[in-house]
Amino acid sequence: NELVELRLRQRLAEDPTWGQLWSFADVATLSRPSGDDGVGRDVSRIGGGLDWWTSATFGPGIVAEAEAEAAFEAYAVDQDSNFDSSPQRTRLGAAMTLRMPLERQDPGGARQLLEPLVQLAWGETSGDAVPNEDSEVVEFDEGNLLSLSRFPGIDEYEEGTRLNYGVRWTRYDPAGWSIGLTVGRVGRRGDHAGGCRGHVRK
Repeated sequence: NELVELRLRQRLAEDPTWGQLWSFADVATLSRPSGDDGVGRDVSRIGGGLDWWTSATFGPGIVAEAEAEAAFEAYAVDQDSNFDSSPQRTRLGAAMTLRMPLERQDPGGARQLLEPLVQLAWGETSGDAVPNEDSEVVEFDEGNLLSLSRFPGIDEYEEGTRLNYGVRWTRYDPAGWSIGLTVGRVGRRGDHAGGCRGHVRK
């Protein structure tokens, strides 16, 4: 198999009040040596879009964050009769997050940070079904608890309305090491209650 992929990301604007606006683009091509239908599927993808993020602190130290993204992807698919030869799709996502960092200084100099958090997120795709080449393995961990999509790649996108919530605890020792723990849960609405669902299929 041969894979070539290029991703670009550039900040377009930054404002203390309105936040940051970014553009992104990606190009990828995957070719397989087999000529059999499905087994030898060759896929090319080109896409891009915009994403926006802002944050503000109010009240007793509550941090509010808002983000949104919109993207479009066009594919070229060869040697797989399960898909159109040139599928296209759009994807949209948005989220609002509230965090309340609580910090304590221990007598020995260590710092402890306790951070309850909650996020309301939504995602949607529209258009044609596309092959899944980069999102077959999904892991739920502390790094993607507040992600717009927990799929590691682009081919699948997390849809539906979710309420993500949890708490993070971190202890920073004066000696330079730290230890942390994150506990979180994802609640889903309606027919998305079973887990991540993408608009795409294999």
